[in-house]
Amino acid sequence: MSSVMVVGGDRLKHITDRLAGEGFNEVIHLDGRKSNMVKREIPEHIGVVLVITDFINHNMAKVIKEKAKKQ
Repeated sequence: MSSVMVVGGDRLKHITDRLAGEGFNEVIHLDGRKSNMVKREIPEHIGVVLVITDFINHNMAKVIKEKAKKQ
């Protein structure tokens, strides 16, 4: 598990540093502020999806959860 997708949040410096310390080599970030981000797919190689719910809308949280379950 070396790849993580973070959805939500604006400034991730501390989060990405912590994730790197936990062994994640790749961090993909979607800030979730733009409505068209709902259309983005979760890449096949992603092992973990981290959703920061304070910074995204309800629809984005719902869609990401559904996509993660399917994958």
